[in-house]
Amino acid sequence: MKELDLYSYLISHDIEMRWTGDVLCAWIPPYCIADFSNLISSALSDGGIEARLKELGYVWVDLVPICDFYDIDPQRILPYEDD
Repeated sequence: MKELDLYSYLISHDIEMRWTGDVLCAWIPPYCIADFSNLISSALSDGGIEARLKELGYVWVDLVPICDFYDIDPQRILPYEDD
């Protein structure tokens, strides 16, 4: 997967994202879980990734390990803004 593939998917599906420290949080809605899993399937092949089931069926994931796997700079997905 290329940076543009991930970025386009997240933007076109209006995935909510924000930085919390060095974690790039993303909330994947229920209707996107299967497609998102297919998009990052190579990153899942080595035991999966940590995720949390949140309210209304959203799945929380840290995008940084996914970006690292695909050699993507996570700040190109969502620029980190200092407070």
